[in-house]
Amino acid sequence: MDESHTLDSVVIPIPGGLGKDIAIASLLAIAAFTLFILPALCGRPVHATPEARIAVVAREMLQSGNWVVPRLGGEVRLIKPPLPYWLTAIAAESIGLIDNENNLERMTRAVEIPPAFLSALAVFIVAIHGCRAFGRAAGISAGIILGLSSMLVNYSWLGYCDTTLMCACTGMFCSAAWLLGSTLPRIDARSVLLAISFGISLGLGVLAKWYIPAALIAAPLFAEICLRRRFNANKVLLFTLGFFVAAGVIAPWFVLVEQRLPGALGLIGGGVELSTEAIKHIPDYRWLHYFMKLGGGLLPWTPVLLCAWAVCIKKYFDKAERIVAPAATTGSIEIERLAREHFRFFTLAFGLGFLAFYSQAKQQGYYLLPIFPPLVLASVYAMRISFSASTRIRKYGRTAVTVSAVVALMAYMGWAGWAVIFIKKSRAETMPMENERLHTELDAMGKNLKIFATGPIHQAVLMFYLERPVYTLEKLAREPDDAGGMPQPKRVLFASQKAIRQLKIESYFQGKKDEPVLRTLSKELQAELKTYRQKYSEMPGEPED
Repeated sequence: MDESHTLDSVVIPIPGGLGKDIAIASLLAIAAFTLFILPALCGRPVHATPEARIAVVAREMLQSGNWVVPRLGGEVRLIKPPLPYWLTAIAAESIGLIDNENNLERMTRAVEIPPAFLSALAVFIVAIHGCRAFGRAAGISAGIILGLSSMLVNYSWLGYCDTTLMCACTGMFCSAAWLLGSTLPRIDARSVLLAISFGISLGLGVLAKWYIPAALIAAPLFAEICLRRRFNANKVLLFTLGFFVAAGVIAPWFVLVEQRLPGALGLIGGGVELSTEAIKHIPDYRWLHYFMKLGGGLLPWTPVLLCAWAVCIKKYFDKAERIVAPAATTGSIEIERLAREHFRFFTLAFGLGFLAFYSQAKQQGYYLLPIFPPLVLASVYAMRISFSASTRIRKYGRTAVTVSAVVALMAYMGWAGWAVIFIKKSRAETMPMENERLHTELDAMGKNLKIFATGPIHQAVLMFYLERPVYTLEKLAREPDDAGGMPQPKRVLFASQKAIRQLKIESYFQGKKDEPVLRTLSKELQAELKTYRQKYSEMPGEPED
């Protein structure tokens, strides 16, 4: 007997029931979370700059009790939205209920848990959506492909806050796909819940990465409007409701931060511009950069997915096979129509998002994370289409998927061993900063002390472990040597990661008796400092930090 369920003329395949799909998706999410949290369970220290910044801001939120205005080293930080800081602070509070003794260890685990959990949640959403839209086999494949893709595993291990954006975008894209695929002759409770889910996901995405999720959803929605060339008032009302819900999620923080810090809205806009202009991640091979990152990030699935897409595209352009594969369970034309519309929307979401990122000179691999879920969901449908081409393709395709899954599991089990080596190496680099002698030495210099690092790469990590403000060499160059006879603060410089490991501190002020002189600046640092001074001497007025 065919099992199906009709919601507002939308036939949704239910092979075996919703409960079984949820159970399968939950098992995949739990397995993914176990993989993602593995380094944290093994004691991985904080060593990457993005997670160090999040941990420091979250720690200052907990210490000050001010969760509205993010601060890094006591200075307002509105370049990034607050959601990753809130999640880390909440995790730290939860851990503190169990163990409130070791603050450094507590914040280390707190900054590693949210990325692992949110990545696993994205796996759950992708798996359940695949089961409901494309059939159970496709849903299981989607969860496995996303959960074992090398890019997601890597950035979940490293604690990148972009996993927060990815999870929010996953909910946003999946909710939008159901709303678009529905015929919606009338609005009922289920469609309203979808609109609310869309709005909450969009709002949380904005609190994770400003305008990025809004731009990512606007492009495919506009493309769908152009392709459909028809008007559905109910869909317009539901998406409008979603946007109002998103505004309701976002607005309270904007209002509060403006009340606490008048003029903050201007700082937020300037912060976004500053982060775009100041951090120049422009690879020499930028025209190939994202293609390489995408291919490597999908491993070990890249060969299988490329073949599946090639067969799917061939079938599409073959007029005799323009009506594609039968539905996963019932063979219903309505179910297949729904699946094709989801496929088209996810393809548009990925393709237009990729073009938007590709057109930017500033490129980083983790920028692709929010468009990974729609790519995976579109790819599993392409696999389903390609496997229906012939018995031989289906046989080889299933074998390739099985082999890839086994290779992935073996690789990540091997990574577990590699993680031990990785953790030991990162622990060796960070252990000196936790050394009691170093902290005692800095404490002995008194409260009138400023610590500088050679750049933001070292700054955030130093700030996390030293538990005090750390400034950049660029800011040191802006400060005058003599302030009209006023007493100068003691200023020490951590010149490099090697100097940190060797517990050596460099001092720029060599000739004053009240300054700690442990080593003179290298010629390279002297030249860099001179360059900064020339740069800022030519600028009118006092530059903003």
